Parts: sequence; C-alpha cells; structure tokens
Amino acid sequence: STNVLKVDAVTVPAGLNVVLTYDGLTNRPTSAGSFTVIGAINEANYEGSATNTFLVNKASQVITIAPMTNSIPLKDLTNVVVSASSDSGLPVSLSLDTNSVAVLSGATNNGSGVLNNIQQTGNVYLRASQAGNGNYQAASDAALTINVVKLNQSITFNTLPAQVYTNAPFTLSASASSGGRW
Repeated sequence: STNVLKVDAVTVPAGLNVVLTYDGLTNRPTSAGSFTVIGAINEANYEGSATNTFLVNKASQVITIAPMTNSIPLKDLTNVVVSASSDSGLPVSLSLDTNSVAVLSGATNNGSGVLNNIQQTGNVYLRASQAGNGNYQAASDAALTINVVKLNQSITFNTLPAQVYTNAPFTLSASASSGGRW
C-alpha cells in the first residue's frame, strides 16, 4: 500500500520531541505486519522511552464480476468476453467449474477471458478469485452463472390457395425465424 501509517506519542510534560523507530527504522510502516515501536524523548532536559507493538492488519478486498446477462441464446455465444476486478487493484483469476458448457480462454489471470466452444445449452459457472498478498486478505470468490438457452422460433407458412378435398397433392412451403426454409 502507499498509505503511510502514523503513531503519535504523548509526553508529560506535553510537547516534548519524541523520536519513533519501527523495528529499529525511522521510516514508518507502509505494509501490514507487527512492528515494535520505540518512542525515545529527544530533549536536553528530559529523558525516557516507551516500547509498544504497532499492529497493521491486512485490508479486506471485494471482487466484482463485470455485469452481463444471466441468460444468453446459444446462437449468440461464439466468443463472450468476461472480466472481473478487485477493489484492491490486485489481479483476479477467472475459472470455470468443470460442469460448465463452455471453455475459458485468454489471459485468465489478469481478470479477463473469453468464453468459447459453447455448443450446447446448459450453464456456464464462472468463478473469480484473488488470493491476497502481504497487505490484503484473500477475497471471497465471486461467482456468476450464465444459462445458455435455445431461442423460441416461429414457423410461417406461405399463403395457401384454397383446396378442394378431391384436389391432387400440393406443396407447402414455410420459413422459420431462425432462417430455415422448407
């Protein structure tokens, strides 16, 4: 983190100069951890010191999967871009559960990927994770289920001429909203 954490020292009498060290260093901590802090009075007429422990806890983080519809028609699924991010700025890993009807490809360790090879209806189970580091706790996984569905289609018959029971067989022709013709 770029946040500089500060310890304040209070003296009696008030206002005395105090030199603080953190594990023996004068630089203040910029990361999580446990630090031994020593405050030593730096005055000509006063002396004294105190020691304490300064604990900097890891920060929490939250993963967000970029919004997308939870139901996608099979015909529209050739390459679907998916992405996720963490509010910590750390890279997020994407994965699919084993019973997903898609394959995840691309740079899946930087929070983005592409769902492809979707050839059947069913569910795609996307999972985003971030393991944490020295300053951030592991995030709770984020999950998204996408239902891959078949579209309803309509079939339209061309106009039929009037027929009489005794007429010879005739040809029907029709077209489907999916583009098929018969």
